[in-house]
Order: sequence, then structure tokens, then C-alpha cells
Amino acid sequence: MNATCKTIIKNSPPPKTLLLGLCFFFITACAILEPKTAANVNTLVDQQEFEKALSLYKKLPPEEQKQIKLKNIEKAQSRYLSTLLKNVSKKQKSSAFYQAQSLLADGNKKMPNNEKIDQALLALDKAINQYNSKYQLQHDYSYAKFLIEEKPLLDKLQASQGEERHFKKRFKTQATSRKEHSLHLGEKGLSSLKKGHSKTAAKQLYLADKLHHDPRWQKALTQINKTGSDKRRQQNRRQKKIDQQQKAKLTKRHKDEMAALKITFNKALNAKNIPKSRRLLTEIKNLDVDGSQKKWIKNKKQLIHKASEKQLSQDLDQGKKQYSNGDIDGAIKTWKNAQKYAPNNAELNEHIRRAETFQARFKSLNNK
Repeated sequence: MNATCKTIIKNSPPPKTLLLGLCFFFITACAILEPKTAANVNTLVDQQEFEKALSLYKKLPPEEQKQIKLKNIEKAQSRYLSTLLKNVSKKQKSSAFYQAQSLLADGNKKMPNNEKIDQALLALDKAINQYNSKYQLQHDYSYAKFLIEEKPLLDKLQASQGEERHFKKRFKTQATSRKEHSLHLGEKGLSSLKKGHSKTAAKQLYLADKLHHDPRWQKALTQINKTGSDKRRQQNRRQKKIDQQQKAKLTKRHKDEMAALKITFNKALNAKNIPKSRRLLTEIKNLDVDGSQKKWIKNKKQLIHKASEKQLSQDLDQGKKQYSNGDIDGAIKTWKNAQKYAPNNAELNEHIRRAETFQARFKSLNNK
């Protein structure tokens, strides 16, 4: 190569491709040569880029790794994930699905391939579909009711405006709408019935039949009514059986309680504890639902009455003796004890009144 050619090549500008290549090489070299330090890891953690932080941590030299506590990164990651999922749950419950999606998308960038975030995304999609289905169902019902309520009005107007072109068009359009919406709701109703959603199916098929009569809708509604009747009969039989079992258990329990109460009652009556005997007899009577102990109760009631009369006679006589002997306090005490089982006895109450009056006067005279 001669000197002239060498001079031309030397003074010529480098080609563009060569410049681009040199720039790429320079940037790549800078990236490779960028120092891997603990500070960089901490920066990524502060930015909540946990996956990148953990990846960089593994590439750090041992002396740099010692400056970082791996558990702190994992704790920060766990806190972030917990807060994220709570916020997503709140947004989802308030039907703010777009905001919930945005939060999960941001979390997915920072923590890709996280199982909990993936599960939250699936749950959110399911909630959105359910919400949309519910909204669509409400729309279908509302539109069906509008078309059903509109039909009688259109039929009335046909008598006066039936020849007008614009009314004929409206009348025909609405008739088509009723037929189309009937088909839409009816097919949905049949689908709901196959899935076992009887209540939803019944409502859809009822509205479909109101919009436009179809034997398929009537057949399905008959099937639902029959199934519902069968279920009700089964439920009634099942409930009757449960009631009988409970009644049998209750009767047995009542009999056991009654047997125990009878023993206690006899002890109380033998001990002449009239108030307790009466209370126990009332409890036994309440437990006697079928009336099988009616005769026994009547008999014991008479025994209590006789015992009460006998005891009252004894207490009245004892009180009189105490009163005659000047033991006014003792007499009053005896008669008041008798008042517990014979509170309405006139003679007993009169004795107590006179004794208390005499005692009050006697104390008054002594005080003077």
C-alpha cells in the first residue's frame, strides 16, 4: 500500500457501525465492571426489589456478604407480601378490582413467580367473574321485568295507534325483543338447573315463560316444582323423625329426673317439710308432659294437704301454750314458721297479729 492510500485511511472518519459497536462494548464493560457491594443490595431492598437483592447477594464476595443479614431481607420481603395481600383483599371486598389488579401487578414485578401472589391473582379473577355474572344476572332480570310490564301497555295502544307506521315498527321490535330475551333467559335457566341451582333456574325460567311461552320452560318449571315438593316431603319426614327421637330422649330424661324428684319428695314429706314438698311436687307436675303421673300427683297433693293441716294444728297448739306461759317471742316464732306452709290461714295470722300487738305494748310500758 502506497503512502497516499495510508494517508487517506488515516484521515477518514470511522464507519457508524464501528462507533455503535464500540459504544455497546463500553457500556457492557462498565456494567460488568460495576462493583458488587452490600450497599447495592440494601438499595434494592429499600426499593422493594427483593428478588434482585437476593440474586445480587449471592454474587457478592464473602466479605461483602458478611455485612448483610439475609434474615432481614427475608423479613422485609415477608412484611411487604403480607401488607400487599391485605391491601388487595380490602380492595377486592370493596369491588375496587382495577386497583387490586394494579397492586398485584406491581407485586408480581417485584416478586415474580411468588406462589401467594399467583393465588391472589386467581382469586381476584374469580371474584371479578362472579361480580360480572351477578351484575349481568340483575340486568337480565330488570330488562325482562321491563319487557313484561310494557307488553300490556303496547297491547292497549295497538287499538288506537295500530295503523301508524312508527307504532307498528315499535310493536314488532318489542315483540322480537321479548322472544329473544325469553330464549336467552330460558337457556340460562336450563343451564342453571343442570348445575343444581334450582332457585336461580326457577326465576330465570319463570321470566322466560312470561316473556314468550315455550313448552321447554314449562316442562323445566314443572320438574323444579316436583323436585321441590319431593325435597320438602323428604325434609318433613326427616324433621318428623328427628322430632320423635328428641321427644323420646326428652321423655326418658324427664322420667329419670322425675324418679329422682320422687325420692327427694318422699324424704321431704316424711320430714314434714311442707314448703319443699310442694315445690318438688310442682316440678314433678311440670315434667309430666304425657299426664302419666296425674293420679300419683293428685294422691301426693292430698297427702301434703293432710300433713299441712296436721302440722298447722300442732303448731297452733304449741304457740298457744307458749303464749299462755308468757313466752311471747317463742309463740310468735312458732306461728311464723307455720306461716311458711300456711300463709293464708286466717286463724294463724290473727294469732300473730295479736301477739305482736301485745308485745309492742308490753315493751312500750316497760320503756316508760
